[in-house]
Amino acid sequence: EEAVKDRRIPVAYVQIAAVVKTSVHTDKPVAIDDKPPPPPPPTQPDMDPAVKFSELKSLLELDDNVTELPVDDDFLEAFQYAFDFSFDELGDGAQEACRKLIDPRGQSKIKLLTWRLLCKNWERSGSTMADYV
Repeated sequence: EEAVKDRRIPVAYVQIAAVVKTSVHTDKPVAIDDKPPPPPPPTQPDMDPAVKFSELKSLLELDDNVTELPVDDDFLEAFQYAFDFSFDELGDGAQEACRKLIDPRGQSKIKLLTWRLLCKNWERSGSTMADYV
């Protein structure tokens, strides 16, 4: 109060002092939560597209020297297994949407380069593969 009367003290300092005083001196008890804040939502784990491509090859029982994976019903089943989701959970049209996402040109095959691009776009989305599909 004396500071307000004293014209030599800038108003801004008086305002700062008032904020400090009211935030430090309060009649209400301040609740201090000992619990740490919840962790942030999980992010997509770093995935090496070449390793996942090899995993799909293995699930499809293809030789290591195969450079293109056939995008057929077996591939889509392996895809669901590899990314731990089911088209049935996603609803009608999910399987066809996934097929178009993986093979937009309708060539019924996917090369590692195209797979890498798909994975890069998916990782940029920050979503799960199921949500991305």
